Amino acid sequence: MNTIEFILSQLTSNALVADVKTVLQEQDPEFPPVETSFQEAACALASRIGKEEAEKLLAAKEQQILSDLVYAAYLGFQANLS
Repeated sequence: MNTIEFILSQLTSNALVADVKTVLQEQDPEFPPVETSFQEAACALASRIGKEEAEKLLAAKEQQILSDLVYAAYLGFQANLS
Protein backbone atom coordinates (compact mmCIF):
# COMPACT_ATOMS: atom_id res chain seq x y z
CA MET A 1 0.00 0.00 0.00
CA ASN A 2 2.94 2.34 0.62
CA THR A 3 3.85 2.11 -3.06
CA ILE A 4 0.38 3.26 -4.13
CA GLU A 5 0.45 6.11 -1.62
CA PHE A 6 3.94 7.13 -2.80
CA ILE A 7 2.92 7.11 -6.46
CA LEU A 8 -0.25 9.06 -5.66
CA SER A 9 1.70 11.64 -3.68
CA GLN A 10 4.13 12.05 -6.60
CA LEU A 11 1.29 12.46 -9.10
CA THR A 12 -0.51 15.05 -6.99
CA SER A 13 2.46 17.19 -5.96
CA ASN A 14 2.81 20.74 -7.21
CA ALA A 15 6.34 19.80 -8.27
CA LEU A 16 4.82 17.57 -10.96
CA VAL A 17 3.19 20.57 -12.61
CA ALA A 18 6.53 22.40 -12.62
CA ASP A 19 8.27 19.32 -14.05
CA VAL A 20 5.68 18.91 -16.80
CA LYS A 21 5.99 22.59 -17.66
CA THR A 22 9.79 22.27 -17.87
CA VAL A 23 9.54 19.26 -20.18
CA LEU A 24 7.05 21.07 -22.39
CA GLN A 25 9.26 24.16 -22.55
CA GLU A 26 12.24 22.06 -23.59
CA GLN A 27 10.53 19.61 -25.95
CA ASP A 28 7.55 21.35 -27.54
CA PRO A 29 8.32 24.41 -29.67
CA GLU A 30 4.63 25.34 -29.66
CA PHE A 31 4.46 25.56 -25.85
CA PRO A 32 6.30 28.85 -25.11
CA PRO A 33 3.83 31.06 -27.05
CA VAL A 34 0.92 29.25 -25.40
CA GLU A 35 2.50 29.77 -21.99
CA THR A 36 3.02 33.46 -22.75
CA SER A 37 -0.64 33.81 -23.75
CA PHE A 38 -1.67 32.03 -20.56
CA GLN A 39 0.44 34.37 -18.40
CA GLU A 40 -1.08 37.40 -20.13
CA ALA A 41 -4.58 36.02 -19.62
CA ALA A 42 -3.82 35.29 -15.96
CA CYS A 43 -2.67 38.89 -15.45
CA ALA A 44 -5.79 40.20 -17.18
CA LEU A 45 -7.95 37.95 -15.02
CA ALA A 46 -6.21 39.16 -11.87
CA SER A 47 -6.80 42.78 -12.84
CA ARG A 48 -10.49 42.08 -13.44
CA ILE A 49 -11.41 39.93 -10.44
CA GLY A 50 -8.53 40.62 -8.07
CA LYS A 51 -5.26 38.85 -7.49
CA GLU A 52 -6.47 36.64 -4.64
CA GLU A 53 -9.53 35.38 -6.50
CA ALA A 54 -7.51 34.76 -9.66
CA GLU A 55 -4.94 32.76 -7.67
CA LYS A 56 -7.74 30.64 -6.17
CA LEU A 57 -9.20 29.98 -9.61
CA LEU A 58 -5.82 29.10 -11.13
CA ALA A 59 -4.99 26.83 -8.17
CA ALA A 60 -8.30 25.02 -8.68
CA LYS A 61 -7.52 24.58 -12.37
CA GLU A 62 -4.09 23.19 -11.46
CA GLN A 63 -5.74 20.68 -9.13
CA GLN A 64 -8.05 19.66 -11.95
CA ILE A 65 -5.05 19.04 -14.19
CA LEU A 66 -3.39 16.96 -11.46
CA SER A 67 -6.60 14.96 -11.12
CA ASP A 68 -6.59 14.29 -14.85
CA LEU A 69 -2.96 13.12 -14.61
CA VAL A 70 -3.82 10.75 -11.76
CA TYR A 71 -6.66 9.31 -13.83
CA ALA A 72 -4.38 8.91 -16.85
CA ALA A 73 -1.85 7.11 -14.65
CA TYR A 74 -4.60 4.85 -13.34
CA LEU A 75 -5.63 3.98 -16.90
CA GLY A 76 -1.99 3.23 -17.69
CA PHE A 77 -1.72 0.91 -14.69
CA GLN A 78 -4.91 -0.83 -15.73
CA ALA A 79 -3.59 -1.26 -19.28
CA ASN A 80 -0.36 -2.75 -17.92
CA LEU A 81 -2.31 -5.19 -15.76
CA SER A 82 -4.34 -6.39 -18.73
